[in-house]
Amino acid sequence: MTCRPSVNQISVQRHAARGYAMAAQRLGALTLQYRPADRTAPLEATPYAAVMATFNDDPALSFRRPILWDKPVCFGMFDTTDVFSGDLMKTLDEGIFFITRFEMFRPIEAVLTNALVKISGQPGAGDLPEGDGTGSCELAGAQDGYGTSAGGSTVLVTDWPAWIGKPGRGVGTQSGEQGSLPAASFLMRLPLVPGWAPRPYMTVSTDQGQSYTISGVSSSQYGHECLMNIQQV
Repeated sequence: MTCRPSVNQISVQRHAARGYAMAAQRLGALTLQYRPADRTAPLEATPYAAVMATFNDDPALSFRRPILWDKPVCFGMFDTTDVFSGDLMKTLDEGIFFITRFEMFRPIEAVLTNALVKISGQPGAGDLPEGDGTGSCELAGAQDGYGTSAGGSTVLVTDWPAWIGKPGRGVGTQSGEQGSLPAASFLMRLPLVPGWAPRPYMTVSTDQGQSYTISGVSSSQYGHECLMNIQQV
């Protein structure tokens, strides 16, 4: 009687990771993988790994079209043996991506970024309690999460890749000033930042010179979505 090896998620994932790696060797390009450990310039740290990778806008990885400007969510083809939400992937010609979700034997979900951001607020704002990596389950009263305490504004995170674009329909915000025109609304998708999460009223500055004020935040184990108003002169 022949004993067949057991098949489970781990064994299937091992074969899937090997298959993605083999395909990426033919279709991908050299990509630097970063696993941030602090809040400052994560892309200037020593890369965690170097892999062959490529990204596409559909999970079938058909490569029929490029990733669309207003739809940054995409799917990666590379060795998925060692990857986590929040990892940053810097390709030579496709751009900078951050990993949002990984499920066994499925394509990696990622977001194509279009800006490097610096976020400022009150000292200590956004710091997470020990053991909380996302800010989605923060204890009330544990900190000044909205950044309104005294002490002046300071830079909290620097040079983090993010995607900034127009939000979906039905979203409208006001500048808060009487008689003023409505402020332009934008959505920012930001990867997980170690020990920190964005909060309303923080200021976001990009490497392209734009400035925004965060008006709302949704955080999860996959990253952060921030609704922002462009700062009016």
